[in-house]
Amino acid sequence: MAFLQVMITLSCILRVILYSKFGYLKEISLGKAVLLVVPLYAAIWLGHLALGRISQKQMRKGVFIFIASSGLYYLFLHSTR
Repeated sequence: MAFLQVMITLSCILRVILYSKFGYLKEISLGKAVLLVVPLYAAIWLGHLALGRISQKQMRKGVFIFIASSGLYYLFLHSTR
């Protein structure tokens, strides 16, 4: 879990750096970019909380349903126009 948290954080930091280097974040200041860390860690904390309260069997079932419904959406409802 800690490895995933570090990887997610580093990938977000790297994206912000690269986006700003290539001019995609002209309207967003560094202070606002730092504020993006707050929802990131809130999501990590909620994930920790969920993993502690939900059994592995229920979690696998929920993940399967999410992936299956996302796949069906992109196969049948998502247009590529």
